[in-house]
Amino acid sequence: MRIKQTQDCTSLSSITFAGCDITAYSDKSGRDAIGVHVEDAPSDGPAQFLNCTISAEVTSTGDRAFGVVAGEIDQNPVVGDPDSVAIIGGSVNASDADERQVTLFDFYSETTGDPWILTTGTQFSRWKGAIGAAVGQDVTVLRVVNIPSAGAATVLTARTLIGVEQIITIGITDPRAYRALSVTGNKSGMNGSVIIIGRDWALRSITDSISFSGTSTVDGVKAFRFVDKIILPPWTTPFNSETVSVGTTELLGLHAPVSEDTDLLQIGQKAAAASSYALQSSVPTPSVERGTVDISSLNPADDDSIEFTYRASK
Repeated sequence: MRIKQTQDCTSLSSITFAGCDITAYSDKSGRDAIGVHVEDAPSDGPAQFLNCTISAEVTSTGDRAFGVVAGEIDQNPVVGDPDSVAIIGGSVNASDADERQVTLFDFYSETTGDPWILTTGTQFSRWKGAIGAAVGQDVTVLRVVNIPSAGAATVLTARTLIGVEQIITIGITDPRAYRALSVTGNKSGMNGSVIIIGRDWALRSITDSISFSGTSTVDGVKAFRFVDKIILPPWTTPFNSETVSVGTTELLGLHAPVSEDTDLLQIGQKAAAASSYALQSSVPTPSVERGTVDISSLNPADDDSIEFTYRASK
């Protein structure tokens, strides 16, 4: 793995750097690329990167790329401190030559409690874990308009599995809202994983792998705006007429992370024929880890619109 600084940066103190261009690059199998990694918070405050361009790239299949990591990766128990690193301005980007890689994040933190990563004014769109605000959160209103009802086959109608993997690029219907997807089989005992490759709200590549079992509908965890490719597994039992469909869920994606579940302040709901949003008395708990909100408790009808008001870390 090569880690290189491609532009001079200025050290303003022992924990603050400004104007850095930091690139982590790995072309060797078995080595992840991490742009900035802060395991524990410095004693005098978070390590700060001001107006820096941070990137991580891997070219070997199966390896992972992380722009900024706080704490340890894949550790149990998790190691890390609140407010370990602050990214202010600039941009963070992770890229992977393997389009099937699901572990590809600009910001990555194992915690869903006190944020280890803080950010303000930074360009990024793929994250995992609690992300806090470095310079005050921004109260944001996000309207998701005319959301079709969730359905088990709204993205890809049932396709028959065969003895080899199938790569589907034709016959895919993009979700009309930024939402997580689902996978449904038709036979008990069948199993496998469907790989969905598409783009997030910022039109950047994302991948979700959804393992299914029997006839249950299994929800994914990542929200998609567009779906470019669906990879179906081989059959479980030969010549058993097994089919798999891909649909949508009631799990909607936010455009910026939250630092705690109370950051979702209120929800408005509007029927397709209504002229205004009605505030709901009950606010669903958002996923801090993924930046998604399950609206199923609102019992949305077809083409309802939802308005989220939340404290965003962006």
